[in-house]
This record gives sequence, C-alpha cells and structure tokens, in this order.
Amino acid sequence: MTVESPEDYSSSKSTLVSLTFSNGLKELGEVVIELFPHVSQRAVDNFVCLCTGEVGRDSKQGPKLRYTGSNVYMIKTKWFEAGDITEFSGDGGDSIYGKDFVVDTAIMKHTGAGILSMVRNDENRCSSKFALTLQAVPELDNKYLVIGRVLGGMAVLTKIGNSENSNGIPTEMITISGCRRVSRGGRIPSKTLNDIIEERLANIDSVKATAQEKKLEVFDEDDDLLKKLKGKSKKKRAGVEVGVEPDSDEDDLYEKRKRAKQIATKTRRKFF
Repeated sequence: MTVESPEDYSSSKSTLVSLTFSNGLKELGEVVIELFPHVSQRAVDNFVCLCTGEVGRDSKQGPKLRYTGSNVYMIKTKWFEAGDITEFSGDGGDSIYGKDFVVDTAIMKHTGAGILSMVRNDENRCSSKFALTLQAVPELDNKYLVIGRVLGGMAVLTKIGNSENSNGIPTEMITISGCRRVSRGGRIPSKTLNDIIEERLANIDSVKATAQEKKLEVFDEDDDLLKKLKGKSKKKRAGVEVGVEPDSDEDDLYEKRKRAKQIATKTRRKFF
C-alpha cells in the first residue's frame, strides 16, 4: 500500500515528542513532532528513546544515547539534517539497536514543510540521523523514511533554514538543547517563548510610538487653542482698563488648558 501524504496516517494514538533547538546560547524554540508507529515501529521507538535517553549507551559504551547536545550538521534550501550523536558531522550516528538497523520500505512522501524522516543509507539502514523539511522535497521520496510531522513550532524550522551556512554546512552552532516525550493533551507551541516576547516588545514600541504621536498632535491643537485663548484673554484684560467687562469663563478655560498641558508634558517625559 502506498500512502503519499503523512496526514493520511495522523492518529490520536500516535506518539508525540519535543525537540528544543538553540543557536549558541540563544534558544530558538521548541518543535513538537507527531510520530507514526504504524509506519515503522522500530524507527519510531528508536527516535523516542533518543529523545528521552532511557535506553542504552552508544556503541562504544560511552554517554547515554540521546539527541541532547547534538547539532544541525547540514542545511539545504528545502530541508536540514541533524541527529548525528557520535561524529556531529553527518558521518556518524547510532541507535538503540546498535550502530544502525534495517527499516521498512518508505511508503510516505515529503509533501510539504514539517515532515520528519530518518536518513537511510544505500543498504536501507538508519541510525539516529534525521531530516526536517522546509517545503515539499520529492527528491527525498523513497530515499529517506518518513516517520512523522511537525505539529507545533514551524517558526523554529524557518529560523534554522534561514541560518547562515557555507555550501550547506552551518556556520553557526545550532544544537538540540533539549528533547522529551510529550503527553497527549499537553500544550503544543505554535509560537516559541522568544517569538511571543519579541512580538509583545514590538507591540509595546508600536503603542508608545502611536501614543507619542497622538499626544504631539493633541499638543499642537492645544497650542493653537491656547494662543487664541491667550489673545482673547489679553484683549479682555485690556478691556478692563477701558471699562469693558472681561469674560471670566474664557480666562478659567485658558488657565485649565495651560495646567493640563503642563501635566501632560511631565507625564510624557516620565513615560517616554
């Protein structure tokens, strides 16, 4: 049976995992991935265990098998690759079954952005290395094994895809700084915390700029009104000398406007 779209295999029984990516010390955000056990149980079990670090050590009996600390070693226009937990260059890799393991025949296509697939060698074997797509990648169909798709954190993939690289080799150190299994019903981030903070800061700046602009416009209007009222008040005060009764209401309005402007100016200096 050939299934072209990963969406055809989406199920409430599928497994969720999370990968957190960082660029140096700056966290790029969390990516939540839905895995499809019914496509390849062995590949999915391997991926989950590499996220949790619950099974085994590397082939040399060294550190625990886990994606945390590994890096993105290749960035292409349509996808990037990561998960080389031994050599960190794309030349290594490991698995909970040994250095590598035989996987099932690929039955799903790389139909768009956010598709997770395991890197396969010419002998139809996988290890820990994986690819995440930035758009449809038909050239990877029947070459890599699709085992999941991204549910949350697509903006993180875009940031990684836009990172500087030299002929596909990242010039920045982009790492998997955290990974875990996610329980069903948990929060799936559509935006990272950094994205939310940046948006809110930009929104605050925009509000301040708008408020300042509006206040300046109000002050300009007040200036015109104050000049007119001041002129009238001078005439009225001058009228007292020649026996003309001044308009006390306009004088009071002038003083109130003047005081309001002084308070507003102090407020603007305080907050802006």
